[in-house]
Amino acid sequence: EAEARIEEERAGEEGGGEHVEEQAEMIRVKRAPVRPALRCHFYISRNQSAAGMLRRARQLLEQDPFTGVWLHGMGAAVEKTVDLALMLQQQCGDGNLVISPTTSTVDLVDDMEPTTEEGVPHTEERRNSAIHIHLYSESKG
Repeated sequence: EAEARIEEERAGEEGGGEHVEEQAEMIRVKRAPVRPALRCHFYISRNQSAAGMLRRARQLLEQDPFTGVWLHGMGAAVEKTVDLALMLQQQCGDGNLVISPTTSTVDLVDDMEPTTEEGVPHTEERRNSAIHIHLYSESKG
């Protein structure tokens, strides 16, 4: 579920010398990144319950351990994503659960909406770190 988080940001621009021009206050509306809704992919956020995510991921690992599950975390949720992967390995690994992490940088677009009529709405692009962790059972041979 995509939730827009709103963060108030004050934009200001300095002119020459002591003169400071103040721009209108803006509200940053963070767009949720586009992502596929696949059953075995979990998108971790800081606000989600770890217990619920662990329960769902454990169920999927029990149903199809060789396909496994993918945990995706971005920005402040990277640490929580790694913690969840390690908890899953401890709880349902039986010693053969493989953790395969990769990292990336994600391009994001924020909508900037003015709080006054003088402001002009626009978009801003930014980049954020992400981690993608594939957990799967390795066959014992």
